[in-house]
Amino acid sequence: MFFFGPSYGFLSGLTLRYIQVLADLVQHFGDLTNFNIVEIGSGFGGQSKIVSDIFSVASYTLVDLPEALALTSRFIAQFPAIKTRSVLLAPSQEDLRETMKGNSLDNSEFLLATYDLCMSNSAFTELEPQTRNRYWPLLKRCTRGYIVDNSACLQ
Repeated sequence: MFFFGPSYGFLSGLTLRYIQVLADLVQHFGDLTNFNIVEIGSGFGGQSKIVSDIFSVASYTLVDLPEALALTSRFIAQFPAIKTRSVLLAPSQEDLRETMKGNSLDNSEFLLATYDLCMSNSAFTELEPQTRNRYWPLLKRCTRGYIVDNSACLQ
């Protein structure tokens, strides 16, 4: 935690990172009002909170494993104005490979037909290549994309 004076108080490094990602989104895509956003890898929900603090999005879909979505749900419940929906990938991390084997996110009944923005703050790049390939049908539903690559795996 860092103290930024009485006007701003304490902020975590992670919150500052989410603010930077939002600044990048605005720089590249402009006003996100009324966007349908899908985020791969919800973490605790911090990015959706920061985006929703600034823009009134139409929807914010979170795609992740149940453990992460449980944490996200608990965090997001504190902020009823955030319009999120969760899409469960697999019952557990161990079941992810089996669940995704031969499947993709193309036919998920929980996803919208199209999204204005697909984003991932490192989670997508941390997936194994075979699992990452299963996301292409989801990415094709999106007119814009923003992916932070912290592992240089997309080179």
